[in-house]
Amino acid sequence: MSLPNPSMDFSAFDVLPATSLDNMVANIEALAAGTGLNANAVISSKYLSNPHKFSVYRSAASSLPSGGTLSPIVFDTKVFDTGTNYDTSTGRFTAPIAGYYQFNAYNYSTVAASDSTYMQLLKNGVMAYAGTTANNFSTNSNAVNTVAVNTPPMLLAAGNYITVVLGHAGAYAMAINVGPTNTYFGGFLISAT
Repeated sequence: MSLPNPSMDFSAFDVLPATSLDNMVANIEALAAGTGLNANAVISSKYLSNPHKFSVYRSAASSLPSGGTLSPIVFDTKVFDTGTNYDTSTGRFTAPIAGYYQFNAYNYSTVAASDSTYMQLLKNGVMAYAGTTANNFSTNSNAVNTVAVNTPPMLLAAGNYITVVLGHAGAYAMAINVGPTNTYFGGFLISAT
C-alpha cells in the first residue's frame, strides 16, 4: 500500500488544512515504520505500547484439600510476561507502576457429585474479587466445574501484588486440571496513574 504524497494538493477536498494532513500522513508513515507518532500527534506512542502484560498457566499436577480451604495457585508456566512482573515460584503478579490493571483467572476441574469450586483474586493478601462459583449438581462423580474471576479495572500502587486462590466444598481432595486451557491467569496495565 502506498501512502499519498504529502506534497500533493488536497485543496480541492477542503476538509483539512495542509498542515493537519501532513501531520496525519507523517503519523501513518511513522506507525508503519514502527517509530511511533510524531510530536504533533493527538495520540502519543506511550498509549500504543504496553510493557506490563502477562499470561501464565499451571502445568504441574496439583490438588486442593477438602472442606472449602482456599489454597494459593502458583501458575508455573509463562506464555509471556513482557515486564517480568509475574513470579512463577510465588504465584504473585507485582505491579511495577501505579495504575489501573485488569485480570482474568480460570479453572476447569473434574469434581465429585454436588461439589462447588471457589476462586478469589487477592490484592496484597486480601480478597479483592470472588470468582463465579460453579456447582456440580449431578450425581456423576466425574462431572466438571468451571470457575473464573474477571475483574473490572483495579487501581494498584507500585509494589501491590495479586495472587489467585482456589478451593472446593467437597469432602475429598480435588485434583486441579492443568494446562494452558484448564488453569490460567493473566492481566495487563490499562493505564498509568
